[in-house]
Amino acid sequence: MTSDEIAQNPDTDRALKAMLLVAYAGIRVSVGAEESARAGELELLGFTGFDALHLACAESASAAVFLTTDDKLLKRATRRTGDIRVQVANPLEWLRGRS
Repeated sequence: MTSDEIAQNPDTDRALKAMLLVAYAGIRVSVGAEESARAGELELLGFTGFDALHLACAESASAAVFLTTDDKLLKRATRRTGDIRVQVANPLEWLRGRS
């Protein structure tokens, strides 16, 4: 998540919380040609703009899991499990499964 994307959030409280979370990120992925190309492929599968780019970056970083509360993204990722290279899960469901 980029500061530009966070700044687009009209809810200033949520934007501040997102900025605080981003500060704790241990790995930062720079968007290069590979990530952009993969995002384009993901868009062809039905993922939109930032979602496709976020997934491409998670794949590039070899993330174990991509956590999201976006129900549309979760549903699309569930339907496309074989086409994406990262597990996509709801944070609460993911935590429940780990205990």
